[in-house]
Amino acid sequence: MDLEEALQVVGAFGPYQKRAVAVLVLTQVGTVVICVFQVYMACQSMLIVLVGSTPEYRIEPQDVVPSSQQELHQHVSFTEDIDSIVTEWFLIKQQAYKVSLAGSLFFAGLLVGNIVFGPLSDRIGRRPVYLTGLFFEVIFGYVTAFAPSYEVFAVSRLLVGLMNGGIGLVGFVLTQEYVGRSYWAMTGTLTSISFAVGIALFAALGYFIRPWRTLAIVANSSGILFFLMSVTLPESPRWLYSQGQTEQAEEVLRYMALRNGNAVKHLTLLVVYY
Repeated sequence: MDLEEALQVVGAFGPYQKRAVAVLVLTQVGTVVICVFQVYMACQSMLIVLVGSTPEYRIEPQDVVPSSQQELHQHVSFTEDIDSIVTEWFLIKQQAYKVSLAGSLFFAGLLVGNIVFGPLSDRIGRRPVYLTGLFFEVIFGYVTAFAPSYEVFAVSRLLVGLMNGGIGLVGFVLTQEYVGRSYWAMTGTLTSISFAVGIALFAALGYFIRPWRTLAIVANSSGILFFLMSVTLPESPRWLYSQGQTEQAEEVLRYMALRNGNAVKHLTLLVVYY
């Protein structure tokens, strides 16, 4: 049988695929394995909106024109009780552009990640690229939370964006390649919906957690859970089959069938020659 026929035998969208898709989707939110991933990604994408909040401030005396950043620190007082990178590193006046710059660096990394990770996953496999990217996104996310200076913070946002864009693409592909074709529209829609839900959840999180470093730690820590959940995910059977690794693809399909409660004893794919 070909791969699509095999998935119908295994279960095109059985209990195992539902759990796997839930994990990937939640990671991108930030509800089983695939949905979790999207929620996490949304939190990382929107982080700068809250940690870069600029409160009201005044410069005293009002007629003073600070000639340096050190002098600015001496004359500025913030009138709102907001803890952000703006209040910690005094990113106001001539330094205000740095808040937008950090956000732009994240999305620049997102662009590069999409370009690089796609071909890389085609070459070496979906699973290793996805797991490696998620691992380093969590690491760089903690660098963001504990950054000793704005420069370190900005570079960490670039690297988080790089990983975020890459694993977002690969995670989406995995949600499609684990299930039968008739479920592609549904899993693709779930991925987008989960990302939007993640943005809403992050807004609520920011309401209750005001210190920016604590918010960054909490938003990033869910990535550890998603990584541990994702470790159990198998390689894409479609990618294995496309690479001529027919026996490995059959093993993955039997693994899925077993967890779907469908004990398939004889499952043989057509051998693909390249």
